[in-house]
Amino acid sequence: MKRIKVRNRQLASLEDKIDLFLTASGYELRCVAVSQLLNLENIAIKISFLFNELDTADSSIQNKKYFENNKFSIYKLAKTNQDELIEILDNIDYSNIKNILIDYSSMTRIWYHTIISYFYYRKHLSNIKIYFAYSIPKYIYNNQTNVQIASSPLPIKINLSIPQNPTALIIGLGDNKFQPLGLKEYFDAEVVYLFVANSKYKEFIIESNRDLIEKVGLDKVVYYSLRNTEETFYYLNNLSMELLQNYNVVIAPCGPKPFTLISSIISLKLDKVDIWYVGKVTNIKEEKEHVDNKEVIITQVIFDEIS
Repeated sequence: MKRIKVRNRQLASLEDKIDLFLTASGYELRCVAVSQLLNLENIAIKISFLFNELDTADSSIQNKKYFENNKFSIYKLAKTNQDELIEILDNIDYSNIKNILIDYSSMTRIWYHTIISYFYYRKHLSNIKIYFAYSIPKYIYNNQTNVQIASSPLPIKINLSIPQNPTALIIGLGDNKFQPLGLKEYFDAEVVYLFVANSKYKEFIIESNRDLIEKVGLDKVVYYSLRNTEETFYYLNNLSMELLQNYNVVIAPCGPKPFTLISSIISLKLDKVDIWYVGKVTNIKEEKEHVDNKEVIITQVIFDEIS
């Protein structure tokens, strides 16, 4: 069994300490943002996961060339592929690795949940320091109409035991109002809490989800710091522990990836907490592009063995 702690860190403090760097190569313009801030020549092992589904996009080809030119090992993966990802992680030689940096900015939720779960359950890797990097995007909007609907919720991590209590649902809200709609009914949730990031997009997120907020009630809205993942971990952990006394707890992260990361960590710490992801279906090319904002959030995840 392991105790989990989360700490805020600065990217500058990791300079020349990274032995293994994991990142993703997709269509987002910010895919290379974190790697451009590192001294790549000093990193022994560099791996980039390439999206199978986006291989022909112009930006995807450009990002792939960047990683190839910087001597990354590149592996193609499907968005929801866990088995091949685990196989890649299994084949890494960890004998000389002390510090790992995972840039999850452009990874799928399935990928970085799989990565953090992998290191949590490998006892022989418990002495390695693990850091997660998130490049905060800014959005460039074009004039195309974007028609989106929500797909059915998909489990990222579920507890297979038969539920004995009613469900409490925690939703991390984002700017896509279609994703959270219907979740309360889908899970037949008796209690719902909504997490909203204190960012420059806060008012837009509130307006996009106004109907849901009014239905749930303002007293069930929790504002958290996007940049302070240590504090967010504290809030979400305490709320989940309190709810577990009387409910089955489900977390549905529909918002920023740092909240999803913290949700995954909570689900490892509190085994009875389930994580579900609501995807989106876009009929037309995304109307916003994720561009590097020159700001990176670093989260250290610490696994302490409990004897």
